[in-house]
Amino acid sequence: GIHDNFFEVGGHSLLATQLISRMRDHFAFEIPLRLLFQHPTVAELAQALSETSVRKEPAGITRLERSSRRAPGDSASGTERSDS
Repeated sequence: GIHDNFFEVGGHSLLATQLISRMRDHFAFEIPLRLLFQHPTVAELAQALSETSVRKEPAGITRLERSSRRAPGDSASGTERSDS
């Protein structure tokens, strides 16, 4: 449940990293891994995130901007034009 400790129910550092990565992708926020260690239940983590997100300058949480994954110089179609 939401009050179960992530680490007491089998969570470990690798799973914590995966969870934070998925949360970052879903919510588009950079969430420090230490936050899960400090607040290891869903209820505690949700409370910590809600308290942090209402601040004008979030402490430890940074908004991420989505960007293109194309490498510099790639055209929109994924191929480069050759002038030969």
